[in-house]
Amino acid sequence: MTKSYTAYFYSDVEYASTCIEASNPQETLKKAIDINEFQDGDGLSFDHYDHRQPVNHIESFDDDPNQLAQWCDENLLLRLAAPKLLDALQSIHQRDAEFVGIEDPETMLCRIKDKARAAIAMAMPPSGCPRP
Repeated sequence: MTKSYTAYFYSDVEYASTCIEASNPQETLKKAIDINEFQDGDGLSFDHYDHRQPVNHIESFDDDPNQLAQWCDENLLLRLAAPKLLDALQSIHQRDAEFVGIEDPETMLCRIKDKARAAIAMAMPPSGCPRP
């Protein structure tokens, strides 16, 4: 039995919504992802948020134009670094076999690995959910 669900699509500066007929919320999400990935949002009517979004990146150029300086807020820096941070954490997690001889579960390595597992779980999409 299908039901009508509303899917919302958000970006940093605009949003859209559409009704989707599906049998459950997971099917709704899959259809919404397909709309976004394969139709690139075609058919969606995006609106801007009511309030101005904060500036998160400033660049300075000369006449050539060569970039002379730049500033990024902390949130943007984290977003730009996230793929490399995730890769480093996955590398630590995958090297599990190298550290089998460590007996003390309270060592720094164990704490780092626990944090790495938690960070990987937070950064990875849920099972069956493709990365955008």
